[in-house]
Amino acid sequence: MAKTFQGDFYVACATVIPVLMLAFVVQGGTYESMLEAAAKAAHSPNGRQDRIAALMLPRAAGAALTAALVGEVGALVGLYRGADSSAQRLVTLVATLLLMIVVIAAPTWKFLQVRRSISAELTTEPEPARLPRSGEPDAD
Repeated sequence: MAKTFQGDFYVACATVIPVLMLAFVVQGGTYESMLEAAAKAAHSPNGRQDRIAALMLPRAAGAALTAALVGEVGALVGLYRGADSSAQRLVTLVATLLLMIVVIAAPTWKFLQVRRSISAELTTEPEPARLPRSGEPDAD
C-alpha cells in the first residue's frame, strides 16, 4: 500500500474518464466512424494501407473501451477502499491517458488533413493566364 492515499487523483480520474468516453462516442461519431472505416477498409481492394486501417481501427476502439472500463474501475475501487497501491495508481493513470489520447486523435487527424490540404493549395502555382491568339475570340 502507498503511504499516502491520493484521493484527489481518483476523484479526478473518476470524473474525467466518463467525460472522455462521452466525448469519444459523441464527438463526430468518432467511435462509430472508426468501426465503419475499418469495415470499409476491410472490403477495399486498395491494398496495404486499407488492410492496416482495417486491423488497427477496431483495436483502437477496443483499447478506448478497455481503458475507460479499467480506469474507471480502478478509480472507483481506490475511492471505495480509501487506499491504493502504486500499481493501481499507475494503471488508472495509464488508462486515463490512453483514453485522452484516443479522444484527441480524431480532431488532431482532421486538423492535420486540413492543414496539409491548405498547404498544398497554397504551394501550387496558379496556371498563367493565356492570352488569346490573334483571330481567337476572348474567353470572357
